[in-house]
Amino acid sequence: MELREEQGVLIFEKQADSFSEFISKVNNQSIALDKNVVLVVNESIDENNVSVFESFASKIKQNNQSIVIVAPTTIGEEEQSIAIVPTVQEALDFIQMEEIERDLGF
Repeated sequence: MELREEQGVLIFEKQADSFSEFISKVNNQSIALDKNVVLVVNESIDENNVSVFESFASKIKQNNQSIVIVAPTTIGEEEQSIAIVPTVQEALDFIQMEEIERDLGF
């Protein structure tokens, strides 16, 4: 797993890790709880893959931050609890829009 910061956002990028190793490493990161987070998965994911990040995501959201998953495919049209976008730039844009909404009180 690679961890870097870009535009004040922590980006966790899955490397050669298995998906379960990546999940474990992300869930063990306490440093991310006060920052916006992007999880770059680089593989197709399904609803079960997204649901394993729920506890991590809820901790981030409790701190009034955002979390976005970057994956090459999305999971249907129904609304997900964690946003899924195809590129890191779209994830950064999504986070910026959520910050603006929070600033405006939406």
